Amino acid sequence: MVSPNTSVINKVERSSNGGTFSTLNLYRNSFYDTGLSPGTYIYKLSQTINGTVNVATKPLVIDKSPTKGVTVIIHGFNLGGVTVPTWMYSMAYAIGIRSGKYSNGLMKATVLVHNSKTGQWDYIQGSGDPNEEIILLYNWTSESDKFANGWAEAAGDNLYASLMGFGQLTNNSVKAADILLKPWHFICHSRGNIVALHSFMRFAGKKNIDHFTALDPHPATPMGDQWAPFVEQSTDNTMKYEIVLPPNVIYADNYFRRDPAFIWGGYERDLDFNGVRFSGNINNNFELCESALVDGSKTEHSDTHLWYFGTINTSNDA
Repeated sequence: MVSPNTSVINKVERSSNGGTFSTLNLYRNSFYDTGLSPGTYIYKLSQTINGTVNVATKPLVIDKSPTKGVTVIIHGFNLGGVTVPTWMYSMAYAIGIRSGKYSNGLMKATVLVHNSKTGQWDYIQGSGDPNEEIILLYNWTSESDKFANGWAEAAGDNLYASLMGFGQLTNNSVKAADILLKPWHFICHSRGNIVALHSFMRFAGKKNIDHFTALDPHPATPMGDQWAPFVEQSTDNTMKYEIVLPPNVIYADNYFRRDPAFIWGGYERDLDFNGVRFSGNINNNFELCESALVDGSKTEHSDTHLWYFGTINTSNDA
């Protein structure tokens, strides 16, 4: 039975010629369609509205020039650090190169890092063109290793304010960009996911999160992350916690791993911290094989961001 004043998507199909339709995967009562070549596509939507099934067909033109967006990269626990971990710079550069280069080989994107002392977004490299990709490295290093509840939430508050005030918090020419009008992609490792999710809750009603990539998300119990409103106890006895995505997250993918020590209570005990799943989003949880995460960092937990880097820079010598 469908409750009054409800709308449920039953099926979405796509055709490039108006004849043969293929069914798309649904996600949280919506769909996410990527990798299309420029052209006109026909979408057929079957939807139940207040108990009545409606089928509508609509053409959609895919532009040749995709909109450049904002990528936010957030690190996790960083013991005794001052600035962001070096892997974030490598990932930012790889994303910048993938988003486009000039004829001289320089990237069109702009990379900035959050200055935790001044609150500014400091320029690192790139064109400064507000119409190109903007890559932001969020630095919460000094808060990330505090063994007390509340630091991740405070960092989420600060991230929210730093993004809302972006134009006033950088002296680079990229400040002319209205980043609220650009699509956003968050790439977060470990406890960085906790920070991001706190900020997502503050953006509710103001900005949707177009894409959220979680790399081995880990609610840390010594820091009280498990008490966050988006963390719940898992009903699966092989998984300690799960993450509930806020409704303003449009699309999300989660790449996590667990080492064998989990069987003996190794969620955190062996310091190779295990990741957790998204709650209820089975098709968007991808468990990485431990044997594929070797010879990179000291732990497989840290190797997840190295593995993801390889999906951005696909060269053999990366």
